[in-house]
Amino acid sequence: MKSILFCLVFFLLNTVSAIDWAIPSLASNVRVNVCSEPHYALKIKSINISPNLVQPGGEVVIRASGTVLEPITPGSEADVKVKMGVVQLLHKRFDICNELEKNKEDVEIQCDIQKGDLTVTQKVTLPKEIPKRKFVVIVHATTASGSPLTCLQIIVDFGRRRQLLYQY
Repeated sequence: MKSILFCLVFFLLNTVSAIDWAIPSLASNVRVNVCSEPHYALKIKSINISPNLVQPGGEVVIRASGTVLEPITPGSEADVKVKMGVVQLLHKRFDICNELEKNKEDVEIQCDIQKGDLTVTQKVTLPKEIPKRKFVVIVHATTASGSPLTCLQIIVDFGRRRQLLYQY
């Protein structure tokens, strides 16, 4: 669980260079929708982002918690789509355990991830070069056996108008 939560967060932040997670609030430019169904193997309880207003070049702390109902083992995958407006920037399938291994310096867990409750905290510095646009990321993850693991839709709006509005 720890692994999959971090892995999803890590992929989105590093792959797109613009992805962050937060609980929606008046000052947030990030919205996370958990689109998982009741039978999915990962029950996400919370995803918290600090600060509420994520900015290019800024540091972001992501804390996610949930419950793993089916072990996450090699072969578990995350299908990630990233869009900016109507333009699809990325569509890639990642092996979750391979990505965790490749990034073990930055990840506090590795596969196999057993059933149970887990919490993951990760600090990430975003690139300064992120365009002032709205990004939509859709993640569908599956276990090695092909069972649905989780589904997330993350919307991050780096648009100048919105950022200026929230700075007051």
